[in-house]
Amino acid sequence: GRLTILLTPFPAFGKVRISNFESKDDLIQCLMTSIHLPWFLDGKFTREYRNTLYIDGSFLATRDDYFPPPNDDVIDLHWKKDPYLVARASQFVKLSGEEEIWDLVNRGREVAKIFEGEGVFESLPRL
Repeated sequence: GRLTILLTPFPAFGKVRISNFESKDDLIQCLMTSIHLPWFLDGKFTREYRNTLYIDGSFLATRDDYFPPPNDDVIDLHWKKDPYLVARASQFVKLSGEEEIWDLVNRGREVAKIFEGEGVFESLPRL
């Protein structure tokens, strides 16, 4: 696959990369699993995906967990590349309402524009 999502299986706390998706819904479920902060999103410690329990994909992750050694075909869209988000990392779980969530979504759009201006997306095929 051209997209790889990182998951943290529970209770093993290893790393699983998912690159093949059965459908758009399967991709969405994988993404929701990858961002699952225990108790925060739905009051549950884990999220089930493909009959396995997981938590947030970045939990205890290193750069090497996300993908093999760097190559020209990889675009790293990690939140740690945004100084604004790095400075506010401890506040992610303090989002208290819909407005703050939309602010975070809009920040993602701003960062995407910055990455585009830096040419980060040039290796992607045009649609």
